[in-house]
Amino acid sequence: MMMPTYLNGELILPGQWVKVWVQAMGGIWHQGIVWRILRVGDGFYIEIVHNVKNRGVIVSSLEDFSEGGRVFLERRPSSPEHARLILATANENLGKAYSAFSQNCEHFCWFCYTWEPKSETVQAFVGLAAVGLLALLAFKSDSN
Repeated sequence: MMMPTYLNGELILPGQWVKVWVQAMGGIWHQGIVWRILRVGDGFYIEIVHNVKNRGVIVSSLEDFSEGGRVFLERRPSSPEHARLILATANENLGKAYSAFSQNCEHFCWFCYTWEPKSETVQAFVGLAAVGLLALLAFKSDSN
């Protein structure tokens, strides 16, 4: 029986950071960590640990995580030890609450990989908001 793979043929393995495009709110990337791969009959059942609004950090099936969308590999662990650390960190965070600006699915994945909660999406949003605010202030200043 062949192990499960991404569309490009690369093996799906525990500890990998994956993402799927979700159409909600005009489209966003939802991100998670491959948790376990279980043999079930003639196939496999893949679990993803991810952070979900109103539910926090949970484990769900790949099908529930992806909601029918194509799953992409975002990052892979640098070593087997790194994969074990990623999975241990994910396990320690099960049940942790969701927060859009400080503990979203991207923060969670960055934290599992680096122990630094980070969201490039939130950083970009804050940066754009700051530019917009500066432009508004400059416009008001010119109006007076």
